[in-house]
Amino acid sequence: MTCPQRRLTAICARYAPPDIHFLKVDAEGAEALVFRGLDLARFRPWVIVGEISHDESWWPLLTESGYTFARADAANRYYIANERAAELLPAFAFAVDDYKRFHSKDVDDALLLRHKPLRWITKQVRAAISGSGEA
Repeated sequence: MTCPQRRLTAICARYAPPDIHFLKVDAEGAEALVFRGLDLARFRPWVIVGEISHDESWWPLLTESGYTFARADAANRYYIANERAAELLPAFAFAVDDYKRFHSKDVDDALLLRHKPLRWITKQVRAAISGSGEA
């Protein structure tokens, strides 16, 4: 299967408003690829939320680009643009959500099994991207 690919910078250049308030990235473990394709000097979302995965390599991509880690919940990490931190960080002083404590092991195991095909597809996409030099 082939899928057209665009860097997030190109998508933002074409479709995003001049001032991006909130950006959520959930790429099933490929978050680093998405963030590497975003020019954070040109586009400065106030708040960036990325799904927590086994790949932590995207975390420093944000902090090195002028973002402050605000907090994490069971599923996501929250970052705030440094130039907005004084204004927005206080809003992250409370718990974002507590849904994880309501999950049972059976539910978690069922979700993991359900996502196995997605992990396989993600691996295939990463291999294709690596082979072509695209991100």
